[in-house]
Amino acid sequence: MNKYITILLLLSLVTLNISGQKDKKLVRQGNKLYEDKKYSDAEVSYKKALEKKSNSISASYNLGNALYRQEKMQDAADQYARLADEKELSKQQLGMVYHNMGNSLLQSKKNEKNDEEYKKSIEESIEAYKNALRNNPSDLETKSNLAFAQRLLKNQPKQNQQNKQDNKDQKDKDKKKDKNKNDKDKNQNKNQDQKKDNKNKQDQNKQQQQQEGKLTKDAAKRMLEAIQNDEKNLKEKLEKQKAVAKKVKPDQDW
Repeated sequence: MNKYITILLLLSLVTLNISGQKDKKLVRQGNKLYEDKKYSDAEVSYKKALEKKSNSISASYNLGNALYRQEKMQDAADQYARLADEKELSKQQLGMVYHNMGNSLLQSKKNEKNDEEYKKSIEESIEAYKNALRNNPSDLETKSNLAFAQRLLKNQPKQNQQNKQDNKDQKDKDKKKDKNKNDKDKNQNKNQDQKKDNKNKQDQNKQQQQQEGKLTKDAAKRMLEAIQNDEKNLKEKLEKQKAVAKKVKPDQDW
């Protein structure tokens, strides 16, 4: 579809030349700006011309062209639609107006996300091209554009289905991406928890070792004190025994 839209962008606007119409200063100024591709300035000049003469066909038609060149497609289509109601236009001129209206409508919703609105815009462009051919049946460019719009409308259900599938694939991709991210976060949290547990165990082991070392040191101190006390008691006991031995006389020989 993008290929067709690119081709459509290259479609040329039909230039309207109203015979017998006097060129007003503002219209001529707008035409000069239009030729210099200063479409925004040209739009201003044409609108000023319409303020002075609201039924100026040249200003009205060229205003639609200036809007089209600025890619203000819906505004351009509306401007051509107003001009199409003008009773003074000939059949050939009406054919030109409807031709450009069809081009504008076909592109006015091309970037819309709403498929139904885009489909409706295509249908309206087809009707505009048909009106152009009713007034100018020999216009080959209008016939070509009509055939293109009809093919585009026919393929629209397939395109809509493709868009839905693309959206579904994107959603599935995003969902998978989110799941992978959640899994990654869970793994990271799990690793962090594991590291925290390991650190806590290391701290507990270290504390236990310190406590065991302290207990061993205290036990050794108590044992040493016990030995020293035993030695002291033994020494005191021996001293007492010596003192008693001095007082008791040995047995006499028989």
